This record gives sequence, C-alpha cells and structure tokens, in this order.
Amino acid sequence: MGFLDFFKTSAPAPLRTDLDEKGQKKYHKSLAFQSFVAGTLGYSFYYVCRAALNVMKKPIIDSGLLDADQLGTVGAVTLAAYAIGKFVNGFLADHSNIKRFMATGLIISALACFLMGIFGLTGSEQYTALIGVDPAQAKSISFMVFIAFAILWGLSGWGQSMGAPPAIIALSRWFPLSRRGTFYGFFSASHNLGEGLSFIFVGSIVAYAGWQWGFFGAAIAGLIGILIIIFLMHDTPESKGLPSIEVLTGEKVEAKKSDDDGSAAAAQKLALKTPAVWILALASAFMYISRYSLNSWGVLFMQETKGYSLMEASTIISINAWLGIIGTVVSVKDEKFVMETGADQVRIEFAKWAISTNDTAVAAAAEEATTVAAAETENDGISGEWVTSAFVDAEGTEYSVADYAALNGVEASTLEITYAFDGNGKATCTGLGTTVEGTYTVDGTTVKTAFEGSSPEFTYSAENETLSVTDAATGVTTVMAKNA
Repeated sequence: MGFLDFFKTSAPAPLRTDLDEKGQKKYHKSLAFQSFVAGTLGYSFYYVCRAALNVMKKPIIDSGLLDADQLGTVGAVTLAAYAIGKFVNGFLADHSNIKRFMATGLIISALACFLMGIFGLTGSEQYTALIGVDPAQAKSISFMVFIAFAILWGLSGWGQSMGAPPAIIALSRWFPLSRRGTFYGFFSASHNLGEGLSFIFVGSIVAYAGWQWGFFGAAIAGLIGILIIIFLMHDTPESKGLPSIEVLTGEKVEAKKSDDDGSAAAAQKLALKTPAVWILALASAFMYISRYSLNSWGVLFMQETKGYSLMEASTIISINAWLGIIGTVVSVKDEKFVMETGADQVRIEFAKWAISTNDTAVAAAAEEATTVAAAETENDGISGEWVTSAFVDAEGTEYSVADYAALNGVEASTLEITYAFDGNGKATCTGLGTTVEGTYTVDGTTVKTAFEGSSPEFTYSAENETLSVTDAATGVTTVMAKNA
C-alpha cells in the first residue's frame, strides 16, 4: 500500500446479507452516532492543541526566552499555514479516508506540541544554568528556540487544517441532507468546547507546573482525540457493508451527469464559481479577526494590564468560548435534536431553548404564524373522504385492492375502508358497514388519528394526493386516494 493509497476513500465492503432492512438502519444509526461523536470531540481536542499557546505567552515572556514580537511571529506562521492548509486539505478531504485523514492531522499537531515542550525545557534558565552556558550562548539558544517554535507551530497549523473538513464530510456521508444542518449546528460547538477546555485545562497545568508542561498537556489531549477518532470514526456506510446514505434513508438525489468526474469534484468546482461562497468566506475572515485577537492575546492582556493571575485571566477569556456553545445550540433549526444508536441502546434527546429579546420574540411570532398558515393549508388538502386505493408490500410491489384481496384469499369489500376528515379535528372510519368516530390532528405531513382501539398515523403527499400508512409488523403500506 502506497502513501497516497493509505488516504484514499475506503473501498466498499460486501453488502451485509445478515442484516434485513431494519437491521441495516439500526446498524447505520449506531455508526452514524459514533462518527458524529468522533468528529465533534475529536475536533474539540484539535482546538486544545491549537489554543494551548494562548495561555502561555506571559510565562514565556517572563522567562526571557521569547518576547511578544517573536510570539506574534510564531502565531502568524501557524495561521498562515492553517489558512493555506484549510483550502488545500478541504479539497483533499472530499476524496479521502476521513478517519485516517483526521487522525493524521491531530498526530501532527500533538507531536508539534510535545516537541515544543521539549524545546521549551532545553531553553529554560534552569537548563542553560545546568549546562553552564554564558549569556551569549543563552541568547543563541533563545533564537534557536524561536526558529524551532515557528517551524513546529507552522506544522501544527497545517495539521490543524486537516481537522474540520473530514469531520464535516462525515456528516454528509452518514446523515441525510434533511438532517445535516442540525448535526452541523451541534458539531460547530466543538471549537468552543475545545477553546474552553484549553483555557481551563492547559491554563491549570501552566499555573501549577510551568509553561513547558502546558505543551505536554496539550499533546496528551491530542492523544485522547486521536484515540477517539481511530475507534469511533467510520469512513463511509459502504465501507461497512451498508447501502449509501441515500438508499438507507430513501432520500431522493439528483442524477449525476455522465461527464462528471465525480460528485465531490463537481461540487468543488461549483463552490469556486459561486459568489455567495466567497462573500461568506470574506465575512467569516473578518469575524475571525476579532475572535482570534481575543483568544490569542486576551489572556496576556488581562495579566499585563489588569493584573489578573493566569487562572483568573484564563477563566475570564474562556467565558467567550462557553457562551459560543450556547449561541451555536440556539442557532440549530430543529426544536428537538435526537441522537440514537438503536432502539435498545442509547438515545439522547436535546430540546432547543433560547433567550429572546423583543425583536426575536416578534420574529418567532411571525415564524409561528407562517407555520400555522402552512398547517392550515395542509389541513385543507387533507379534509374530505379518503378511500383505500392500493397496497404496497414490504418488497415495494404495488397491488390493487382486488389483486391484494385475491392474493390473501379475502373479499375485496373487507379491505375497502373509508376515512373522512371534517377539517375541524373530527374523523370517521367506515368499513364492513360500520362507522367509528374519532379525532385527528395534522402535524406537517403527518395525520395522527385516534379511534377506539386503533390510532393509525398517515403520511400525506400533496404531490400525489395520497394518504399512506405502513403496518410495522408486516411492512405493508396501505395507500388511500381522495374521493372526488
């Protein structure tokens, strides 16, 4: 296996014949959940490595090893490497084994932190005094440490650029388009979590053991992230013997053009030609100016100008990161966010919450009104009589009422059921000469009914003007058409 082959997207594994459709979906949920956790936590530990230097600047300056200008240069080198690497590695990650790609980036960053801790120790006053160097030699050692820091932190910046792309790509490979925005919203809190951990975790180590050991602490955090990625991240559903995410979820996708060299490459070209992408990139760049100025120099500023201790300054600046998590969660569109590994395993449900001002309250009211109007429109379409028109078995074969009755050796009249919805929440069900009264509610495209002894839930299709309900036990879907 060549070097480049090592990073190629995993080849599809033979389809798991031991799993039925239900088993495939359960297995997929488990792997998708693991990949989401790996991407989110793994990238958080990326940030611990990236932000480690931010809490060490004053101790480094006080040691006399490097000054503020040199630390600024070191920071500029890593950001330049990160910016270039983010562009390059973003394209490469689309075609990579995301587990190996993401783990490699964190290995580079963690190793850089470890080596910077080593160089920090060799350049310390204690070490130079131990080996008996004169002031001139000590100055030379200081310059060598500066060069080493610039190189290593630059390499770390390149490694850092390999973190976000594969984590985001994991969402597209494991989650349907309709759910990616929600999962991405929660993933976006990972860098805030990492920054907060860095200020508290690395800051504590530096305060009690010295700044050199802060780099070792960041390296250990990176190692933890590497293990999480290796054991929980998965490349593609196909590599695990599962169908593609589109097949698993039944989500429709546009047919690829025959002359495309691949969906990822086509999407990349489209992104480069889209002005909105460049506008968003520019806006993000200006936002990061303020963000990085605060995170990179805030701790040093609080120490030198306000007289705070390292832990006090780190705690104050970390508030920015913790509040960022709240803002990210509030931005998630869905009211509820559910992660599960299977019905009999783990299920975690988050309910969205927000702190509203008068303006946001008005916006929320407007959105609610729009939702209500949409629901009323759907309710108007559902109102009326619906009669059984067809049956679809678990394999997808469609039968008329007569054919399905003959197949099962029953009279067609026993399958001819009529549901009537009056538009005000009252429902009736008629079949075999008997009429039963009940109630119903409309939730988007779902019609929830309640009759004595049964509560079928129908899915409404405005496009086909049908109501459908699937029997969980048999997998048979009953299709109902509106009675003109």
